[in-house]
Amino acid sequence: MVKGLVLYVDGTSKVIDLKDVFEYQKVVGGLVELMPTRYSYITDGKKSNIVCYVNEEGYLEGLPENKKWEPASRKLGFGKIMGNAILFTEGKGGDEADIDEYIIEFVHKYNRYRDPRS
Repeated sequence: MVKGLVLYVDGTSKVIDLKDVFEYQKVVGGLVELMPTRYSYITDGKKSNIVCYVNEEGYLEGLPENKKWEPASRKLGFGKIMGNAILFTEGKGGDEADIDEYIIEFVHKYNRYRDPRS
């Protein structure tokens, strides 16, 4: 099991335990796609990357845009997200690892300052 931060379309989020790709698919509502990121961070002297999964056919299926989390997703380098998203920390060999507390705090802090008109 690995802990991921789910960013729901309704603006809520939750850290949940996920055991395999089938559970990722349930969260995003279809096949998963790994979104590329340019964001790395350093905690405890080690460099880490963020891993983000979304619905592979979110645009084609007409999933709603995840506007509530857009400020944080753009800051992390993901751009526009359609539907729910799952964030992990990248582990050894590129596998998913438990989401780092630093990223959970970063995402929530960054989104707190989003434009209230949106």
